[in-house]
Amino acid sequence: MPIRTRGDKPPLFCVHGEPLQIAFRIRADRPLYGVSLLYHPDLGRKCLELPSTIEQYAAVYIDAVKSVQPSGPYHICGYSAGGMIAFEMTRQLQAAGEEVGHLVLVEPTVAIGGLAEQAQARSQAKNQRRVSRYWTALIESENRLQTLNANLCHLFGAQAARVKKYRDKFLTRLYRALDKRLPEGLRWFALIKCLRPVIQTYAYEPFDCHGTLIYAALTDEQKSAWIESWQYMMNGGATLVSIPQAVEHLDLMEDPALGQVVEILDRSVGSSTASP
Repeated sequence: MPIRTRGDKPPLFCVHGEPLQIAFRIRADRPLYGVSLLYHPDLGRKCLELPSTIEQYAAVYIDAVKSVQPSGPYHICGYSAGGMIAFEMTRQLQAAGEEVGHLVLVEPTVAIGGLAEQAQARSQAKNQRRVSRYWTALIESENRLQTLNANLCHLFGAQAARVKKYRDKFLTRLYRALDKRLPEGLRWFALIKCLRPVIQTYAYEPFDCHGTLIYAALTDEQKSAWIESWQYMMNGGATLVSIPQAVEHLDLMEDPALGQVVEILDRSVGSSTASP
């Protein structure tokens, strides 16, 4: 999806995430494109044959990128599952002899191996902190009834989100059964549904590249574990930044954390050189 096509800086390709919101915040002289099957008009319909591996997703996305920029150096940013795809895109581009100026991964999805174990441990620790935060707020509050009500509203909000998830799942199946074009509100759910089984089989393989990793709030121990793993995957060329204002994964695509993500992103791309 072309979001900004003019500018004398190297274009930035955003794989998933919120490229439109990034475009509002990044420097105005940088062209920017969103790369995702989310934008395919037939997403969710029977006529569209979707990739069955992350490698295939990466190849499809590379074709789209090359239709705009035939040769490198390429500057790529990937968020969540898009980070996994962006990593594989970089690997395939370099294997084909292309230059990748810089790779920025914003909390990329991990499914198997040591990286997945770290992600699971971090998720468990985050849930424990959330429960502890609820209890601490309740005990220390001067108005415990009001605090309890706020906590319950938050919990019920999570339940409402779960109900919406099942509703969207049903509607997506109905549209597919009728072979009708999906409305905008269901497209992201349909893409995630297609990606979920695919990401479970992808294994990150180390290769010569350098890049920047952006994470929500991390403890010193978590940060050390992540950077050790990514330094290995990127053969010593990884830089990791943790944003304390982002508590949850989705916070990274919302202000105030998104503004910091864009600052890091623009600085990384602006100062990058070609990969080894």
